[in-house]
Amino acid sequence: MKLPQSFSTIGPFARSRLSALPRPIRTLASAPTRLLSALGFLIFAATGSAQTMPQDNWRYDGLQFSSPVTTNQLRSIAIGSGGVYVGEVFSGSNPNRVLQFTEAGVFIRRFTDTFGYILGLACDAAGNVYVLDRTSSNVKMYDASGNFIRQWGSAGSADGQFSIATATDNTMIAVSGKTGEIFVCDPGNTRVQVFNSSGAFLRKWGQLGSLPGQFYANTPIGITVTDSSRVCVLSNYSQSSQYGMKVFDANGIYATYADPTFPYAPTTIASSKDGLVFAGSTSSRNIVDPRFASVGSPPFNVYYGAAFTDKGYIFAITSQSTKVSIAYREYTNAINFTAPTAIPHPQILGSVLKPRTGSKIQLYPLGV
Repeated sequence: MKLPQSFSTIGPFARSRLSALPRPIRTLASAPTRLLSALGFLIFAATGSAQTMPQDNWRYDGLQFSSPVTTNQLRSIAIGSGGVYVGEVFSGSNPNRVLQFTEAGVFIRRFTDTFGYILGLACDAAGNVYVLDRTSSNVKMYDASGNFIRQWGSAGSADGQFSIATATDNTMIAVSGKTGEIFVCDPGNTRVQVFNSSGAFLRKWGQLGSLPGQFYANTPIGITVTDSSRVCVLSNYSQSSQYGMKVFDANGIYATYADPTFPYAPTTIASSKDGLVFAGSTSSRNIVDPRFASVGSPPFNVYYGAAFTDKGYIFAITSQSTKVSIAYREYTNAINFTAPTAIPHPQILGSVLKPRTGSKIQLYPLGV
């Protein structure tokens, strides 16, 4: 049995979980449903259609990775076809750069270009990486290998300009997976701006005020775009309230205010390909489904950036700010290694033997 590539080199976690399990069996699409007991194990087999299991929670087994080339603090994070991209924050005399890893935590490279203060990273479907740089008040675009392509923006209040000189948050830029449009928080001008991948200004929305589609001073501070093209923006619900999520369509039409009762103000936001939205801070975190109903949270507070993989796992920067921590989606009696198609019932495409001791079932895609 060969582990999926992203786990085959990940180290003690994968090996320790597998060492307690016998050799997995592959399920056949034509096999009838059956439950067999043999040699102290329960064997689960698939039917012609994929089985489903409800999500249980997110599991954290202490799995982390860090940079082998710098001791800089880490802040922003994005995941694309080229791997995991992490933005540094200045420490001592070391310059700030973007670090690139595989999803298994293997270091690939450090971008050649340096940055002042990175307020967010985002990746598009083509693998390009976008960096929002506070010091130069602009967006810089790179290919998946860190080669510079273009940049746009400057300090100011005109279309295509940004007022971000005092911002300190880490998820202030996002890309639509459907259109490739780039959405940028502009808190000094209390608005969201939208660009195409050539850097051309497309539209904007928001202004200072208390109406639903408006923002209070120095917000929005975080943004993500779901696969259904909902734009979720971190901003406060009223002048005195903690931050929550204001939700818009891709054209800036206000839809709703989601979860205004966070016990502490969330400062980080991210979304998964199947519609989950994560919002968190140093003291609280929550993950909601497309109906904005809570589906749990990772077992750690997210101090800085966070991002979902295609499988729905969460890569986040916690209080250990020189490391990236990983939380796995865990399902009732199962850890799912397949890419879920929906929540709360993702497809289960393969299965293995389960010891009667109560260990988790390890699940893999057919053909692995």
